[in-house]
Amino acid sequence: MALGKIYVTRAVGEAVARRSPNTTPSINTLTYMVDLILWYMEGKKPVEVYARSASKVFEKYNRDDFQWLIVTFDDGSVATLGTSWLPPHHWPAYTATMEIDLQGTGGSLNIDDSHRDVVLAPAEPIPCPYTPEHEVNVAFLGSAMPGDFALGEFFGPMKEETDSFVRHILKIGGVGLATAEHARGVLALTMAADKSCKEKKPISI
Repeated sequence: MALGKIYVTRAVGEAVARRSPNTTPSINTLTYMVDLILWYMEGKKPVEVYARSASKVFEKYNRDDFQWLIVTFDDGSVATLGTSWLPPHHWPAYTATMEIDLQGTGGSLNIDDSHRDVVLAPAEPIPCPYTPEHEVNVAFLGSAMPGDFALGEFFGPMKEETDSFVRHILKIGGVGLATAEHARGVLALTMAADKSCKEKKPISI
């Protein structure tokens, strides 16, 4: 079984909703978690998704505020995944907080990617990297998903992923981190989840 959640602030949700008329919390935000879980579940095929959502805060954008879904795999494995755009603008996470639980016959894995371990509370408010028009009084450092700037340089997962991808394309090492087939499978699952919310029934994949 797997449990995964990823939350972003309302400021991030609003920025996403303004720039893209077609994206949803599932397609935009939960896609990171779906990608991870499908990778962890390699060899298993998702066959059904059942999702629920609601809209109040983001109703003006014609989007859901949150979405939770249950994915059933062909071998009986089950993943429960959720995302929310509801944390307030001043939520201490720069961008996102994530948590994952995996439990299986061979052991278990827990990942706390909430970034509550390094907390900054400066005397003056600071802008969020993703939505600099919003300030926070307390910040979970390291919670900007791509990484952080320090001393004029950029550090973090997106830098490493980009460097690896460029090296792979140039055939000088690196790693191709995803295939088109895998990417399409992630999108198919998130779109099926949105359809399940609208039709209020499980959707076969």
